[in-house]
Amino acid sequence: MKRTPTLVLVLGGCLAANLALAETPEEQIAAASALYDARKYSEAAQKLDLFLATNPKHPRAGAAAFVLGKCREELKEYALAVPAFEKAVASRDASVSNMAQLGLGEAAIRAKQYEKAASALQVAVKAPLKPDQASFAWLWLGQSNLQLKRYGPADEAYTHFINSYGSSDMLDSALYGAAMAEVRQNRLDPAREHLRSLINRFGRSPDRPAALLTLAQIDLEAKRYGEARSGFEQYMNDPAGRANREGRSAAQDGLIQALLALKDDNAAAERLQDVANNLPSADPQKYRAALELGNARYRMKQFDRAYDAFVIAQRSPEPEVGAQGAYWAGNAAIAQNHPSEAITQFTGFVSKYPKDSRAAKGYLFLADQYTAAKQPEKSLAMYRALLAKYPTA
Repeated sequence: MKRTPTLVLVLGGCLAANLALAETPEEQIAAASALYDARKYSEAAQKLDLFLATNPKHPRAGAAAFVLGKCREELKEYALAVPAFEKAVASRDASVSNMAQLGLGEAAIRAKQYEKAASALQVAVKAPLKPDQASFAWLWLGQSNLQLKRYGPADEAYTHFINSYGSSDMLDSALYGAAMAEVRQNRLDPAREHLRSLINRFGRSPDRPAALLTLAQIDLEAKRYGEARSGFEQYMNDPAGRANREGRSAAQDGLIQALLALKDDNAAAERLQDVANNLPSADPQKYRAALELGNARYRMKQFDRAYDAFVIAQRSPEPEVGAQGAYWAGNAAIAQNHPSEAITQFTGFVSKYPKDSRAAKGYLFLADQYTAAKQPEKSLAMYRALLAKYPTA
């Protein structure tokens, strides 16, 4: 929702007369109409509230309720606008009924009363509305159904908008809404098409960053890693994308997954280093990132840097991450020909994770490293421990 259509004031000439007695219903309506025209919405609303409370059966009560709803909308009092429009609808006044349904739909959406919005807009789209009014009605109908998780009807409403109002400056919102409804229905090909159309055609749309992120996530799930990488990078280079902390984190995670799948360890390591450095110690993701960083550095044979990352990973509160960190820290030390560091890491590993599937190898590596450190008695003790603890290994 970005723009509000201009609704014509429907009270008509019957409200324009100035009668002598200020207390008469007609005088109240005329005064309220004048205040509305003067954009004194709060004062107009007060007079209309009084009129409706004292004259609920008046022939112009429906029109008065409609204008009251418009006053409340102008004041951004959407929850109060809803019952006013409902009174206008209930009056069955043909002069305001169509516009009252449209007003009710808009006010209910803004008040997050999506069930009422959907019901009103479903009626409104069947009425003879002007093109700009109808376009809003269809867009709001899609939005309300999307919020209600009625993804099929939401998709239908957005698709109708796209097909009927292709030149509208709200097309970007409809494309994004349609894509979201299609994603929820696992209709990924049309969702991808709508997202790409939005991204390519609407460079300044407020929906574009979210479209970039969603499309990249779809491509990642589909194992289109190159396209996913490009999408995540575009999102992270977008100022609005960078400003969204949650979105930036999701994009960073997705980009790392794509880079690892593409075996671009160098680029992945840069991203992982950033995550590991900046996340607080209480965040488990810090240690997962350190483990992946160590793996990437190890594959690139940067064993010293891999060792540092694995040492951080072994502090993880998650046993599997901590176990892998300790195990691979030992391996990285071996690769550097540092037996004392390897002994320290494998000793900690077998002590803390004796049931790990790699524990037997840990004892074997310990025995080898004690041999390398010229400590044959300890090496023999590790071989014996291996045979005693893991006789079938």
